[in-house]
This record gives sequence, structure tokens and C-alpha cells, in this order.
Amino acid sequence: DRSGNELFTVMRAGSRSMQLVESVAASGAGLVYIAAQDARGGFIAVYDEAGNYVRTIAAGKVDGPSDLEVASDGTLWACNQGDGSVVHLTADGTELGRFKTAGMPGGLTVLPDGDLLVCLWGESSEVQQVVRYSSTGVVIRAFGAAGGGRGADQMYYPHDAMLLPDGLILVSDAENGRFVAFRQDGSVAWTTARSWYLPGRMTWSAQGTLYVTDAFHNVIR
Repeated sequence: DRSGNELFTVMRAGSRSMQLVESVAASGAGLVYIAAQDARGGFIAVYDEAGNYVRTIAAGKVDGPSDLEVASDGTLWACNQGDGSVVHLTADGTELGRFKTAGMPGGLTVLPDGDLLVCLWGESSEVQQVVRYSSTGVVIRAFGAAGGGRGADQMYYPHDAMLLPDGLILVSDAENGRFVAFRQDGSVAWTTARSWYLPGRMTWSAQGTLYVTDAFHNVIR
């Protein structure tokens, strides 16, 4: 809950075990979606808010689902690292669309207008950028210099990106141990000092607080 108390733990999805949990998302309909892998491949397990198993969806449609988001219309978007694509699904797992990215998608955010911010990196690519796509996969803008690095406008394994209330795009630049904020035109507004160790997923609360996962220390900051 909001005080940090554990409400439930799940380890199985029907007949399948969650050997690797990749991402978690919650819907306004009171459902919790968990993107996971087992020996048979990727799938999304659905639970209610009490932790009761509801169903398994998208088996065979996701592979290495590194991030999962619920859009305002209740549909799901997933990063599919198995083939470098982004997948659009209905709440029951029916595939609505899919588009290939220029690298390995590591994280995504659904913007209010329906566009997507996708963090690209991975074994098959050194793109190391955040790309804004339309919902059909058209590239609108890239943030950060292609190829990555340690410079002010370079990133190395960006893990998450989000739209701040002031219109800036904030990115957790994981392997550089910092955060980078971009203007809408792609220029860098500011960067923090390299004082973090692998900052990961982010969320912004209604009270104006930024929460960040710290996988190295197994905490949320």
C-alpha cells in the first residue's frame, strides 16, 4: 500500500510459474498485469487488486516483455525484446498492432496524446536513445545522440522516460548513473550529477513526487 506494507505475493499464473518477472502495470478497472517469462516463453498474467489470479493473456505474442503500460483507453502496450518490437494489445490480450523499432526496446511510456516514448538499447543495437513514436510506429523525434556515451546529450542504456508537468522529457540514464531532461525539440535542458547507480523505472505522483526503482539496492527512492 502507500505506506510500503506488502499486500500480496504471487508466484504462479494458473498452470504457469513466473520464473522471470519483467514488468507490472495496473489498470483503472482494478486489474494488475504482470509481464513474465517461463520455460515456455513470455506471457502476461492478470490478477485482481487482492492478488487473485484472473487469467493469462498474450502467450506467444510477447517475448522478453521488458516493460508494460496501460493506456488511458484500457489497452496495453508492451516492449517485446524478443524481436525488437512494440506490441499493442486489448485488455484480453488480442493483438491490435505491432511495429519494429531500431534497436532493443527497454522501456516505454504512453503519452496523453497517444504517442509513445520508447527507450532503445540492447544487444543488437547501440542506438542508446529515447524515440517518440506515433501509435502506428512513425518516428516523430529522437532524444539523445545516436550511439550513446557519457556526454551531456548522450545516454547509455536509458531505462525509462516520462513527460514532466513542465513539458520536459525526463530519462533515467541508467548506466551513466544520472537523469537527463530533454526539451520537446530534442535539446538537453539539464542533467543531474552521476550520483546514482542504475536508476530504473520512474513514476510521478499527483503530489509532485518522483519515485525511482534502484535495482542494485533493491529499493524504491
